[in-house]
Amino acid sequence: MPDENLPPHLPNQLVLKVYDRRFAHGLRGYYGLQPLKGELEALYHQYVASGRAPEGYDAISDRIDEYGGFKQAPPELLEHFVANEIAPYFRNECLVYHRLQRLQGRDIPRLYGSTEFTGNSSIPGLSTSVPGILLELIEGINLEEIDPSSFDLDNVFNDALRIIDQCGELGVLNHDVRLSNFIVRPRGSVVMIDFAQARLRRGDETDLDWKRMKWDEDEEGCVGAAAAKKFGWQYIRSLKYCPPFERESY
Repeated sequence: MPDENLPPHLPNQLVLKVYDRRFAHGLRGYYGLQPLKGELEALYHQYVASGRAPEGYDAISDRIDEYGGFKQAPPELLEHFVANEIAPYFRNECLVYHRLQRLQGRDIPRLYGSTEFTGNSSIPGLSTSVPGILLELIEGINLEEIDPSSFDLDNVFNDALRIIDQCGELGVLNHDVRLSNFIVRPRGSVVMIDFAQARLRRGDETDLDWKRMKWDEDEEGCVGAAAAKKFGWQYIRSLKYCPPFERESY
């Protein structure tokens, strides 16, 4: 993001991350959505305006299943699915960044604030406003693309696992941990990014419930096992969150 018209307390360069289904290329590609064109956007607006669009994840998923899956579902329904999928991302990420405030500037980027591009839709159930956040720019390369001969892999991957552990200690569960969500700075320190699919520990979650969720998600394994497969790094799974009744298996 260029430095024109930025408030004086902000750095000259930063990242503007927006939560816009139309340009969520990774999410769209994952679910097989067509590249967005004006005709598809108009079709989606008509679909929502008709009142036929289902509400909520379960209802939308059931409707997709009625067509036989994502490949057979009409494009306006898939557009609606992605809109529903991305809707909580802004709030998720803001909550997690605030919870991880003490890690900002070192293990995760600094969060400088939020933005909103306002829309003027008159269609009930269709929001055309786009929220966003302003983040510290992290220079470096993601773990998926590093040259293993250029870094000390033990230091790099152990640093990534340390950050994951710190997030867990602060009550964060991340459903989207992967190598590409870590950036290695030129001097070798690691920064974790992207918490849109993360959540905070709920007040009613018992220690056993929390351990079960963390164990099943296996955030550390999403890095450690992936690093072992891609780079031959030696990884041994931590039993920190292993429920007591499963420890006999390890």
